[in-house]
Amino acid sequence: MKPVCRISGAPLVEKFADLGFSPFSNDFLAPEQLEQSQRFYPLCAFVSEDSWLVQVPAFERAEV
Repeated sequence: MKPVCRISGAPLVEKFADLGFSPFSNDFLAPEQLEQSQRFYPLCAFVSEDSWLVQVPAFERAEV
């Protein structure tokens, strides 16, 4: 699925910054979890040509 702008809905094709892969943010690990594998997600920011909003596509839905 291609990322789209959250404001205009236009496809995000212009890459702003590609920082490789990163573990899940705010995922604080207990000492016993440090040796376990973690999930990594691509950290690539795009800029919308319509709204000029820089945004990262969502890979995980936030828990409410």
